[in-house]
Amino acid sequence: MSRDHTAPTGSLPVLDLDGACEFLELTRSEIMVLVPQAMIEIREKFELMRQDIKSDTLGDVHRHAHTIKSVAASIGAQSVRQTAEALEHHATTRTPTDCPRLAQALNQEIASLSQAIAALPK
Repeated sequence: MSRDHTAPTGSLPVLDLDGACEFLELTRSEIMVLVPQAMIEIREKFELMRQDIKSDTLGDVHRHAHTIKSVAASIGAQSVRQTAEALEHHATTRTPTDCPRLAQALNQEIASLSQAIAALPK
């Protein structure tokens, strides 16, 4: 099956904690311990990646997008994971013209993820 890496589809959930819990064999309480640190990591790598896009350092864009993809997957942030994967692909295939557009989409997905996490019951 071939995946279109040009843009996120919008069909994936912003946050699927139950799926992440099942995959990682964690309780919801256990995964909630990971979520704040995951968001810090995602935001830090995103800011580094944004700078790398401006300087056209595609190897670093790839590396940061890969980290965002992995961290997002670990907490069930599927829409962030998918968008980061698309960005990673474009950096890898040396199609930097799509990277700014995908970074903007990733920034929007990260904002949606932050809102979803803030809305979780305490």
